[in-house]
Amino acid sequence: MTNDEKVTIIRGMAKGAETMDDNVIESYLISAKDAILNRLYPFRNVSGMEVPSRYDSAQIRIAIYNIHKRGAEGETKHIEVGTERDFASADIPDDLLNELVPMCGAPL
Repeated sequence: MTNDEKVTIIRGMAKGAETMDDNVIESYLISAKDAILNRLYPFRNVSGMEVPSRYDSAQIRIAIYNIHKRGAEGETKHIEVGTERDFASADIPDDLLNELVPMCGAPL
Protein backbone atom coordinates (compact mmCIF):
# COMPACT_ATOMS: atom_id res chain seq x y z
CA MET A 1 0.00 0.00 0.00
CA THR A 2 1.37 3.42 -0.88
CA ASN A 3 1.67 6.32 1.55
CA ASP A 4 -0.98 8.22 -0.43
CA GLU A 5 -3.40 5.30 -0.02
CA LYS A 6 -2.71 5.24 3.72
CA VAL A 7 -3.36 8.99 3.95
CA THR A 8 -6.66 8.53 2.08
CA ILE A 9 -7.75 5.74 4.43
CA ILE A 10 -6.84 7.79 7.51
CA ARG A 11 -8.72 10.79 6.12
CA GLY A 12 -11.82 8.62 5.82
CA MET A 13 -11.52 6.91 9.21
CA ALA A 14 -10.10 9.44 11.66
CA LYS A 15 -12.39 12.14 13.00
CA GLY A 16 -10.86 15.52 12.18
CA ALA A 17 -8.36 14.12 9.68
CA GLU A 18 -10.46 15.16 6.70
CA THR A 19 -9.26 18.75 7.18
CA MET A 20 -5.67 17.93 8.17
CA ASP A 21 -2.78 18.78 5.92
CA ASP A 22 -1.23 15.74 4.20
CA ASN A 23 2.11 16.51 5.86
CA VAL A 24 0.54 16.24 9.32
CA ILE A 25 -1.01 12.85 8.53
CA GLU A 26 2.27 11.68 7.00
CA SER A 27 4.04 12.71 10.21
CA TYR A 28 1.71 10.43 12.17
CA LEU A 29 2.42 7.64 9.68
CA ILE A 30 6.17 8.13 10.15
CA SER A 31 5.77 8.00 13.92
CA ALA A 32 3.73 4.79 13.62
CA LYS A 33 6.31 3.35 11.23
CA ASP A 34 9.10 4.02 13.73
CA ALA A 35 7.14 2.36 16.54
CA ILE A 36 6.43 -0.70 14.40
CA LEU A 37 9.98 -1.09 13.11
CA ASN A 38 11.47 -0.66 16.57
CA ARG A 39 9.15 -3.38 17.86
CA LEU A 40 9.84 -5.70 14.92
CA TYR A 41 13.61 -5.25 14.90
CA PRO A 42 14.64 -4.42 18.49
CA PHE A 43 18.34 -5.02 17.86
CA ARG A 44 18.76 -3.42 14.42
CA ASN A 45 19.24 0.06 13.06
CA VAL A 46 15.88 0.59 11.36
CA SER A 47 16.63 3.87 9.59
CA GLY A 48 15.72 3.66 5.93
CA MET A 49 13.55 0.56 6.41
CA GLU A 50 9.90 0.37 5.43
CA VAL A 51 7.02 -1.28 7.25
CA PRO A 52 6.40 -4.80 5.91
CA SER A 53 3.13 -4.79 3.95
CA ARG A 54 1.51 -7.24 6.37
CA TYR A 55 1.64 -4.45 8.99
CA ASP A 56 0.17 -1.65 6.83
CA SER A 57 -3.15 -1.82 8.68
CA ALA A 58 -1.34 -1.71 12.05
CA GLN A 59 0.48 1.42 10.90
CA ILE A 60 -2.83 3.02 9.92
CA ARG A 61 -4.49 2.08 13.24
CA ILE A 62 -1.57 3.44 15.27
CA ALA A 63 -1.60 6.69 13.28
CA ILE A 64 -5.36 7.04 13.81
CA TYR A 65 -4.99 6.33 17.52
CA ASN A 66 -2.39 9.09 17.82
CA ILE A 67 -4.47 11.52 15.75
CA HIS A 68 -7.40 10.95 18.10
CA LYS A 69 -5.14 11.58 21.09
CA ARG A 70 -3.95 14.88 19.61
CA GLY A 71 -4.17 17.58 22.23
CA ALA A 72 -4.51 15.07 25.05
CA GLU A 73 -1.05 13.50 24.95
CA GLY A 74 -0.13 11.75 28.16
CA GLU A 75 -3.65 11.96 29.58
CA THR A 76 -4.45 9.03 31.83
CA LYS A 77 -7.91 10.01 33.03
CA HIS A 78 -10.42 12.73 32.20
CA ILE A 79 -13.99 13.04 33.46
CA GLU A 80 -16.29 15.80 32.27
CA VAL A 81 -20.09 15.94 32.41
CA GLY A 82 -20.40 12.18 32.74
CA THR A 83 -17.92 11.41 29.96
CA GLU A 84 -14.87 9.50 31.07
CA ARG A 85 -11.69 9.22 29.00
CA ASP A 86 -8.38 7.57 29.72
CA PHE A 87 -5.64 5.89 27.73
CA ALA A 88 -4.20 2.39 27.99
CA SER A 89 -0.74 3.89 28.33
CA ALA A 90 0.96 7.24 27.90
CA ASP A 91 2.21 6.05 24.53
CA ILE A 92 0.89 3.55 21.99
CA PRO A 93 -1.14 0.92 23.86
CA ASP A 94 0.19 -2.62 23.93
CA ASP A 95 -3.09 -3.75 22.35
CA LEU A 96 -1.98 -2.16 19.08
CA LEU A 97 1.58 -3.49 19.29
CA ASN A 98 0.84 -7.06 20.44
CA GLU A 99 0.17 -8.29 16.90
CA LEU A 100 3.71 -7.35 15.85
CA VAL A 101 6.09 -10.30 15.92
CA PRO A 102 9.67 -9.25 16.70
CA MET A 103 12.34 -10.60 14.37
CA CYS A 104 15.29 -12.01 16.25
CA GLY A 105 18.44 -13.70 15.13
CA ALA A 106 22.00 -14.44 16.11
CA PRO A 107 24.41 -11.52 15.86
CA LEU A 108 26.81 -11.71 12.94
